[in-house]
Amino acid sequence: MLDGLPPPPNTTYRLWARVNGREVVCVPFVPDGQGHVAMPIPTYPTSAASRVSVESLGGLGAQPTGPRVLTSTI
Repeated sequence: MLDGLPPPPNTTYRLWARVNGREVVCVPFVPDGQGHVAMPIPTYPTSAASRVSVESLGGLGAQPTGPRVLTSTI
């Protein structure tokens, strides 16, 4: 769950996992009007991740290209 994440105009957020030195896409999502996100996070690849990050992006590329808005080590 996340709170206070501003809804990006004309775009979405995407959760990424860093697994064995490479970025692996997990799931795209959009917060509600109050900036709240409640969603299940897939166990793979996140269970094998050393870090997760969230980026704001306009497209759905295979690699992170937008600005990182949140990063955490696991």
